[in-house]
Amino acid sequence: MAKRYTREEIKARFDSSIQEGKPIVIASAGIGISAKFAEQGGADMIGLFNSSYLGLGRVEATSLMPYGNANDIMMSLADRIFPVVQETPMLGGIIGSDPTREMTPFLKIMQFKGFPAVINFPSPGFAYGQHRRNLERNNYGVQQELKVLRTAKELGFYTFGLAYDEEIAMQIAADNHDALVLGLAMVEWEKGGATLEEAADYVNRITTKVKAVAPEILVFVQGVPVVTPEDTQYMYDHTDAVGFVGINNMEFGEKPIQDTVAAFKSAKIHR
Repeated sequence: MAKRYTREEIKARFDSSIQEGKPIVIASAGIGISAKFAEQGGADMIGLFNSSYLGLGRVEATSLMPYGNANDIMMSLADRIFPVVQETPMLGGIIGSDPTREMTPFLKIMQFKGFPAVINFPSPGFAYGQHRRNLERNNYGVQQELKVLRTAKELGFYTFGLAYDEEIAMQIAADNHDALVLGLAMVEWEKGGATLEEAADYVNRITTKVKAVAPEILVFVQGVPVVTPEDTQYMYDHTDAVGFVGINNMEFGEKPIQDTVAAFKSAKIHR
């Protein structure tokens, strides 16, 4: 069973890592063995997201497709993963605009289960254009999920605010959440394929404005073009980001699986 943590204990763990010059790494897990090895690899937090269930080997965009209820999927993952995690805190990805439930009781159930932290993922902020405007107009958009994120903070969760644009990033800062996660997907789409340099410029521009409002907020990065460990190093070298949220990045394991299967296949049998 995963150890239970308070918000203050999470803050202390993160502060200690930063003081040691180590980034804060959040690894997603869709199955118990992923969580087990993420913990052994030193993950600071394990994230449970609907995309961890839907997106194994696929793209993150599956998280916004109508394949199932994101909150139900996240809780089902907890039943698989909590029993195998020993010390690492758990991060629950919630969609606050869920029309099928009252979110305050749901958050309290998450606390009872042992989640110390939440993030607004999957987020309707991933949508844009008319689709996004329709969601916001009908109270199924980002404003609704930010309302739920504020409730989570009041209940004592460590809160990560995920933002795909500057406007939402500033609202997250104004609400004084513990961490801002800058989703870089919009930069990539707007540019038709953003470079690391362009992503770093975007992070720096937003961070400067956010820190003027919330000086203590921690800034994380997430999404293409930041994919590999080398990509994160570039961001740490060129921005004030202190961590990375890996949504599906660390679960693919193509090379270890390929190497293992190849090794078994290379054995010889007697004809």
